[in-house]
Amino acid sequence: INFHLEIKNPEECTALENDFAEEVRKRGEDFKFYKDQFGEHPEERASNEELSEKLAGVTTLNEIYAAIKDKVPKLEPIRIPMNQEQAPEEANFDQIVAMLKDTTASCPVIFNCQAGISRTTTAIVCGALVKELQLTRELDRMRGIVPDDILDALKKKKLGLPGIDIEVQEDRNAMQMGEFEVIKELLAAYPAAKIAKAQVDKLIDLAAPPPRGTGVENIRECIIESKMSSMSPLMTGRHT
Repeated sequence: INFHLEIKNPEECTALENDFAEEVRKRGEDFKFYKDQFGEHPEERASNEELSEKLAGVTTLNEIYAAIKDKVPKLEPIRIPMNQEQAPEEANFDQIVAMLKDTTASCPVIFNCQAGISRTTTAIVCGALVKELQLTRELDRMRGIVPDDILDALKKKKLGLPGIDIEVQEDRNAMQMGEFEVIKELLAAYPAAKIAKAQVDKLIDLAAPPPRGTGVENIRECIIESKMSSMSPLMTGRHT
């Protein structure tokens, strides 16, 4: 199902999916459905052919996570409602920080949303901010044990900020770099925020598609892409 429902808390998510699963079960073994439905309206669907299958069972996402945890007890699945096409709620940041604050920098974390693109990448960037802080603290604890020049070189390699303490030859325009008017106003009002922007920009690029990163979406550049697509009827790849 590809409807983007606005839900603010995990309890509501759980209740909704449990109710939906029960409704599907009540319809009996002969389950009728439309395959590959991308939109609410018929003209937006890949196919309008009604199919029918014998319903073998219905499993909710929470049940899948619980089954995985039974096999891997160290796994801690946490659901963080983050709505599509919107900035995350402040509570989303708090949930990610609470989830990671007692872990080490090397503790692996997996983020995933429905499509594994926009919200996943946003959560990765938020999580990476916490991970970088943890790594900084862990390296600082090694002072006096590891020579300072080695630690400083390691911190610069792992945590260096392009344009701040690492030289960078930039080949992107201002819009691609996220230099929007509201960002310029913030930087003018709070000059120290330049470092924070550089850190977030670095992590966004790392989570972007190759060649800059190893992810699937640049959540900074997609802002201008979305703006352009909304302004042109010929560009229908994104919606705002």
